[in-house]
Amino acid sequence: MTRRSFAGLAVGAIAGLAGCKAREEESEGGESDVDAQTAHGNPDDETSTEPNAEESDDSKENAMPCTFDMHADTIDTMCMSDIEPYSTIYADECHTGTLADTDASVSASRMGKMGWAQCYAVWTPDDCPSVSHLEFYRRGAKFFRDQMKKYGDKFAYVKKGTDIRPAIKEGKVAAILTVENSCALEEGIEVLDEFEKDGVLVCGLTWNAENAVAGGVGTELGLTDLGREYISELERRQMIVDVSHLSDKGFWELEELVSRPYIATHSNARDVCAAARNLTDDQFKVIAERGGLVGLNMHTGFVCDDAHQYTFEELMKHVDHWLDLGGEDVIALGSDRDGSDLPAWIRDCSMQQGFYEQSVEYLGEELTRKLFFDNAADFFERYARA
Repeated sequence: MTRRSFAGLAVGAIAGLAGCKAREEESEGGESDVDAQTAHGNPDDETSTEPNAEESDDSKENAMPCTFDMHADTIDTMCMSDIEPYSTIYADECHTGTLADTDASVSASRMGKMGWAQCYAVWTPDDCPSVSHLEFYRRGAKFFRDQMKKYGDKFAYVKKGTDIRPAIKEGKVAAILTVENSCALEEGIEVLDEFEKDGVLVCGLTWNAENAVAGGVGTELGLTDLGREYISELERRQMIVDVSHLSDKGFWELEELVSRPYIATHSNARDVCAAARNLTDDQFKVIAERGGLVGLNMHTGFVCDDAHQYTFEELMKHVDHWLDLGGEDVIALGSDRDGSDLPAWIRDCSMQQGFYEQSVEYLGEELTRKLFFDNAADFFERYARA
């Protein structure tokens, strides 16, 4: 049992999350108009001119399909196997290897030729019996730092948003450290200094229960006084607030408090799939009005009511719904790999290229680029320690 399916039962999310039906072979079809108009341009176009060196770099970036995944739980699954809850409840989620080459779903060795920006979350459980919440975070952060140092030829340790695109141009994975569940703040607001020193760019306020800063989606609690101080400090330091997992009450209290855009790294549309973890239309609209982002979550229980019905088309229903709400510049990706149940056709990062190609056929090239990379990259450049 993965921790997302366990949590889904705990908060009354959609049941029956296991046994996802693997997607069968992709449907055949002719080349679409969008496919024909590749980012390399038409060699027969009489208006084409020889680009200078700077333009060549930009063209290369634009031609290369890129992914910006705002949420994966790979860190915890690789370095927490000897402590609770990974030593017992989530033992089957533990993986071996390195971030460069692992049997987990997110591995740099299997990202193929796509440019890649990856947010690596340190998830801290609500119930942490083996060590303190802060010590749990510290172990994950140290693992990430050590991996970045050891595999600097493959990763760029991104500590500000403007470093993402240059890292990808260098052929590296733009690796971003994030926090899922800020329960370590029970030690005091000074913990934020540690997050900042570690280069954390995104802080999720809660997981599913109550913590020192707010109530999670499994509660009806809002922000605490410390939580209000914490949000203000995150904004002052140009660190991004993540509302995924936050209770509805906490969401609306945050909306009244903030002065900068914020994001939901891995949440879907509640109108499409009635899981409490998904966003209401009103929540999506206010995120959009502020210029924020919402990352498409691939976890089965947040995509559709029936796990056996989970197909590419079911996942795209959330994107279509958001587009109907005017969310063209809001949509992004937050896969939730290595921390949730995904169907076989999208589970591993090696399948991202095929997912991208399917999306181009369905959405067109421009919208696909926005969904997969451009919206998130633009947002991080503007707001993540800009």
